[in-house]
Amino acid sequence: MSMRLTLVAASLWVLSSYSTAQANFADVVEKTIKSVCLVTFGEPTIVVDSEGERLEDFPNSPFNEYLKKKQEERPQGGAGTCFVINANGKKYLLTNQHVASTESQLFKVTFYKTIKHHPAKLVANDKLTDLALLEMENTEGQRMLETTPALPWGNSSKLRSGDSVYAIGHPLGMEWSVSRGIVSNPSRRLQNTWQPVIQTDVAINVGNSGGPLFNMQGEVVGVNTFIFSPGSGGSVGVNFSVDGNQAQYIVDSLLTYGKVKRSRMGLAYIVDKDKGVLRVEMVMTDSPAERAGIEKGDVLLKINERDIVSSTDIGSVLDKVEAGTTIGLIVERNGMIILKELITGEMID
Repeated sequence: MSMRLTLVAASLWVLSSYSTAQANFADVVEKTIKSVCLVTFGEPTIVVDSEGERLEDFPNSPFNEYLKKKQEERPQGGAGTCFVINANGKKYLLTNQHVASTESQLFKVTFYKTIKHHPAKLVANDKLTDLALLEMENTEGQRMLETTPALPWGNSSKLRSGDSVYAIGHPLGMEWSVSRGIVSNPSRRLQNTWQPVIQTDVAINVGNSGGPLFNMQGEVVGVNTFIFSPGSGGSVGVNFSVDGNQAQYIVDSLLTYGKVKRSRMGLAYIVDKDKGVLRVEMVMTDSPAERAGIEKGDVLLKINERDIVSSTDIGSVLDKVEAGTTIGLIVERNGMIILKELITGEMID
């Protein structure tokens, strides 16, 4: 009898703990969902590749380059997700650039638990990171924005594989839907991306584009952007979000300069997996790398005192370096270690 009572008590404790965790999560969602909005324009767009796969809700996402597939596009238009942020003492709506890329540049925003569409306009966007800022067009919309809490940012650099995260958006027209999962990889750089993306298994589908990815404290750690979905058209648990820390930097740059001032070295490299090094394959004519004396065949060892052991390291070290910045390079050439100084150029979109 004593053993049975102990088992029953343990079961009740586990159920109680589970219920408490669920209630706490529901409380977090309740505080954040009101700051997530719906953005619409035109008629819904479906992009279909040669195999009949639905890939994204908008045809001109720069991330679709990763899929390397021919696409058949229907007339532009659609719906996505945006959310309220505070930047430079003012509230804006943040979303994906591919959501906000329309010729009219006039959008309709719907706030939580309302049905009225409020006109909004594009403030600035960045194609490379697929981010865009919107602001309300009229007084009524501005009033709605001002009375809606801005979402807090979390530190995305603290994310670890296995951390729980959740998303809020409008997948397949199911408005203000919540999905939950884990971080699969906190910092991926797919092919030649110039930015880190967060890989998760959170269910993200058509309509989630531009919505926030949250940690379990209700802080934004990413902006949901695209999925890999071979053959099915829906989420298979391979989803990607723009890194939250990078998104904050992009927003600040857009508001300060109207664009993002990215730097370039003017070289191409290959990954020599047999020797485990990154080797310069090409130096562009009249480039910062050529002027610094970098040559084809040089092995990249360090950039700005950071060890270069993968292509990810090159991206990480240049993420927030502006054009005209002097950086230090250490290369190996014919068995000799050579130090170089390179003044970065500006990358043109």
